[in-house]
Amino acid sequence: MSGPVRPPLLVELRDNTSQNRPVNTLQFLESEFTLTNTGTRTLVALSGGGGGGTIGGSIADTQVAFGTAADTIGGTANFTFDGDRTLKFQGATPRFYLGDTDVSTAENQMLLIMKSGSASFIYDRDDAASLNLGAGDTSNHIIIKPDGEIIINEGGNAEADVRMESDAYPNMFMLDAGFNKIFMGNGAVDNDADLGLVQISVGDSTQTALSLISTDADGTSAPTLQLFRNSASPVAGDQIGIIEFKGQNASGSKVLYGSMNTQIDSTGSAFSSMQFEVFQGGSSRTNFRIRNSEVVINEDSIDCNFRVEGVGNQNLIQADAVLNTIGINGVAQSDSDLTVYHTNSGATQAALRLVSTDGGANVAPVLDLYRDAGAADGDIIGAINFSGNNSTPAKINYIRIQASITDESATSADATLKFVGQRNNSEVEWMRLQGSGIVFNNIANSNLDFAYYAQGFSTSDALVHFDNSNAHVNIGTGLGSTTVADNNPLLQVQGSISGKMPVIIQNSDVTLTRDGLSGQTYVCTDGGTTALTMPLGALQGDYFYFVSSSGGIQIVVDLGTQTLNGGTTPITRSTNNEIYTVLCIEDNKFILSNPA
Repeated sequence: MSGPVRPPLLVELRDNTSQNRPVNTLQFLESEFTLTNTGTRTLVALSGGGGGGTIGGSIADTQVAFGTAADTIGGTANFTFDGDRTLKFQGATPRFYLGDTDVSTAENQMLLIMKSGSASFIYDRDDAASLNLGAGDTSNHIIIKPDGEIIINEGGNAEADVRMESDAYPNMFMLDAGFNKIFMGNGAVDNDADLGLVQISVGDSTQTALSLISTDADGTSAPTLQLFRNSASPVAGDQIGIIEFKGQNASGSKVLYGSMNTQIDSTGSAFSSMQFEVFQGGSSRTNFRIRNSEVVINEDSIDCNFRVEGVGNQNLIQADAVLNTIGINGVAQSDSDLTVYHTNSGATQAALRLVSTDGGANVAPVLDLYRDAGAADGDIIGAINFSGNNSTPAKINYIRIQASITDESATSADATLKFVGQRNNSEVEWMRLQGSGIVFNNIANSNLDFAYYAQGFSTSDALVHFDNSNAHVNIGTGLGSTTVADNNPLLQVQGSISGKMPVIIQNSDVTLTRDGLSGQTYVCTDGGTTALTMPLGALQGDYFYFVSSSGGIQIVVDLGTQTLNGGTTPITRSTNNEIYTVLCIEDNKFILSNPA
């Protein structure tokens, strides 16, 4: 048996207080410690708190204590209670679970309240139940179903509006349950049925009420506003989309000022039309319509002009609905279906140009004046007027080119083209082109002369002058400056006639061409006989001369088709220094003269 401990056992607290000595016996509370004897050894084990005992650990002010894995008390700044009314769960992803069994597994988490990042979640894990959030009554304001569907105001309560505020607008988003309308923007819901189910209000003119944005980089992807008429029985004339433009009138009433609409023209071929309407005097007028086959402006035939502006010209194209006329580069005039103003004074710019880009040799721009009506002899089928102002000023036609039908028969059609101009403030006909020829001074009493000027002649000297007053032709006499003593001569030549006859030295045989039968003189000087063969295709009136200073010249014709002095035998003229003439008296028939 052991004796007492020497020196006596000292018992004290850890902080060196409450010392007790000598100690022969240690006592342990049975509620806190368990003693287990093994031979001469006793095991002392801590059995738990209670009964006035304490558990180790530490927490900070306001922290809510909880047991740790080491069976001590612990705490965290993410779980606090201020002692009044604020219980805080915080951290990167705070969670609150409610369940009837172990909530560590998702299947048993009946209700989860969680915050992750900027998003908060409240949902029911039970697949057979929905999460219902009410307002203390029987109405379910928000229902979250297991399949993800979210229902707001399930009971259809007229007072259960949905409203979202922004920094500037108290009704940034407003679903008015009583009005059955959705409102966005600055203002309040308007219960006017004519304003539609969805309303967007903008109080600032710098703001856009609605923007459709596409971030797709594909060239064919763009924001799309679609108006879809979901009808199973479409027919021609059905409206498939309307955009209306409304505003208030002077009395404050809402009125329709304009609209755009599209309708079905044909269901079988999927043809449609789009029209733009404005209101005039309270009535809708179709100003612009697009069809599959045409574009129509002013379809209602009202006093609505059409105008296209250019840079610096507000009337580049102008169509006057009342005058039924068109103006280009200016306003339309009443006395012309089409008026083209030529405002550029430069010589390089034309008032009208017709251009053909076809490379074909026979393809060129064509100006066609077509009278599409019944025809009769004497009908005017086209005219070009050259007009200007006189000193008044007043517009007159100074020159006119006019085409008329002479014979309207389908088998013998004939026409006349007249050139008419002003003389002494009266219109006279200068020249006429007709089937029988060209006529000058068609009206005998018009007293018009005709003159032709050669290069180098002065304005008072005409190479040829048809003198109407004296009824004869002058050559080289001047225009109206020569007095004729005797009016009987039809031809008067003034001055001497001088000139040279074309002479060709021909010392070898040659087959002539028709160009060689134009009054030339062929001279042979080689002392022998030179053969001149007549050309095929010679015509009546062709002629030439020949002479020989030594030897002879033989005229040869084709035996098959030509004759010479009635025969086909070549004829030789050998008398020197005599001029002979060869004349075609009929096609391919020649006469050779005797010596002069």
